[in-house]
Amino acid sequence: MDEKESALVDRLVHYFYHFYYDDMSEAQLSMSPEITPLALDTNIYTMGDEYNMSDIKRLAKAKFSRALPTGWNKEEFPKVIRTIYDTTPASDCGLRDCLVLVLQAYKLELRVSREFMDLMRSHGEFAVDLVDAWANLSQLAPRLVADRDR
Repeated sequence: MDEKESALVDRLVHYFYHFYYDDMSEAQLSMSPEITPLALDTNIYTMGDEYNMSDIKRLAKAKFSRALPTGWNKEEFPKVIRTIYDTTPASDCGLRDCLVLVLQAYKLELRVSREFMDLMRSHGEFAVDLVDAWANLSQLAPRLVADRDR
């Protein structure tokens, strides 16, 4: 078991006993730079989905939401987005909704990021979710359908 898997299993075992999992310490983060708070919460959420554990998914989503405003501009952030879109079904909007709503505030900074634009090109479903959220399409959709059907 590698360090990342070990960190995830440690958090899951802790959750089974305490109904909570701890963030990683600064020492753990420095030893495993690929395991950021956002990446940890994303992976815990994915494991919760895989093992049908809705309570830990809710906790991971809450922790993800709290970490997102300060974690969106980190180097590994595009990898977190890829993980979310590669490991959760389209019907599970838990982390996806958090992600696209918070990113609206940073759209100018994101537009100039080569890594982010590459991600948009390679993950069309993410791009569509982002544009829909930014255009408030979810609120417009019923009206657009009604107008089309006239």
